[in-house]
Amino acid sequence: MNDSSINAVILWNRYICLDNKLSPYLYVMKGKVRKKYDKEFKTMVVNLCLSGRQSKEVALEMDLDRSMVQRWVREYNTYNDNSFKGNGNAVMTSEQEEIAHLKAELHRAQTERDILKKAVSIFSKSDSKNFNL
Repeated sequence: MNDSSINAVILWNRYICLDNKLSPYLYVMKGKVRKKYDKEFKTMVVNLCLSGRQSKEVALEMDLDRSMVQRWVREYNTYNDNSFKGNGNAVMTSEQEEIAHLKAELHRAQTERDILKKAVSIFSKSDSKNFNL
């Protein structure tokens, strides 16, 4: 994709105008174009859906995928103000964060235990060889 094929103008430091349509910034990653939506835009879309409009209608109007709009509404209904943290980070309650931390700590302890078990078995084999001389 070359720069001359896209007619874009940056507006308000957040959105670009592509073919007279307002769109969020586009990111090009490994040949694919990825759109990035900020929290305000997602909240605006969710509020339109919560005001009684159908997600399909809002998605068409905003040039979004319907499943994405439904996912945003579902996330907003679950986490309210904690929704849309961004960058693919999962939104978690404090209890969920604690559970994730404890799971990571348990995994680390189990890995250390397994390494120590292997070391004990290696050293016990070498000791038995030395005594059989």
